Amino acid sequence: MFRFDVRVVDPQKVNEPMSSYVIYKVKTWTNNPSYRLYESTVTRRYNDFLWLNSRLVEKFPGVVVPPLPEKQAVGRFDEDFIENRRLGLHKMLRKMTAHHMLQTDQDLRFFLESENFTADVGTKKRESSKGLMNLLGDAMSNATQTLLKMPEVDEFFEGWRNQVDALEQQLKGLSKGIEALVRIRREMAASMGDMADASAVFSASVENKKPRLSETLGAFADTHRRVQKIRELQAKQDLTGLQAMIDEQLRIVGSIRVALNGRTKTYQAWQTAEGLLARRQDALDKVVSVSKIRTDKISVLQMDVDDATKQVVQSRRDFQRVSELLKDELSRFQTARLEEVTTTVRSFAKEMAESQREVICILICKLPESEQRAAYA
Repeated sequence: MFRFDVRVVDPQKVNEPMSSYVIYKVKTWTNNPSYRLYESTVTRRYNDFLWLNSRLVEKFPGVVVPPLPEKQAVGRFDEDFIENRRLGLHKMLRKMTAHHMLQTDQDLRFFLESENFTADVGTKKRESSKGLMNLLGDAMSNATQTLLKMPEVDEFFEGWRNQVDALEQQLKGLSKGIEALVRIRREMAASMGDMADASAVFSASVENKKPRLSETLGAFADTHRRVQKIRELQAKQDLTGLQAMIDEQLRIVGSIRVALNGRTKTYQAWQTAEGLLARRQDALDKVVSVSKIRTDKISVLQMDVDDATKQVVQSRRDFQRVSELLKDELSRFQTARLEEVTTTVRSFAKEMAESQREVICILICKLPESEQRAAYA
């Protein structure tokens, strides 16, 4: 395993006559000797990340390729959206470079260090016969595609096929809960802001006649504004912490579906090879049963059977290889998922406790002062 430190930073909007888009700086540090430089910085846009993800999915059946954030047409230049996308792209590259198989891929190296990426990737797209719209279609379908059916005999994969849908529903339910929590926090913050504004107005109206009361109301307004900022920060932390983690897990579930479907496709290729072999063997048997057929035709048919047999052997090996690889990938996902959830929940609990302590401290420190002022007012 080589060491990588990859960061996606500094998103910048680019305005062109026909369209606008956002570019990101991708900074890479590595000790991989196949890279030209130990340290490099390149600029990439979302479609470039999309190309990389699609290439790795195509080249590595059985691997749960780290997903990229979804495409979005509305609000794609909003500050919060750009930051969330940057974070998603950042996580994707870090997971790719930490993967024992993906980190040595030539397309990943090309993505991380090519200085003439746009022109070079255009050639690669033409060679792969997939244009940008096809790649976008692949990315959108990866997030929503259903599992392909196959006669499953392995209990491990049967369990995972059932677990994927259940996990997705659990995550979506949790996501709705977080959205409700964020909405409540924002409503609380807005209410605190309204109370602060009303208190400030009242304070100004009695400033000349009741200076002590005015001071009390001013302190009351200041207290509510401080609490408002805390509630707003909590809502933002919920989105960048718990919600971001859940969104990432949902995208990974989509990647698991893609990997499971890749295994199914290798099974289908194996069965197709078996069917071809059966047809060719049947044709050979019919020819052999007729004594008047020339031996040269029998030799040709025998060669066809031998080729089909090789295809069956190879496709069976491919299916077994992909199955074993995917088992390792899913086991690794479980471990990484538990670690990420544990870390995120602990961070969430810590931030929530600190925010609550800060709110209590503000109320305890400020309210007695307000009460004392009110007594003299």
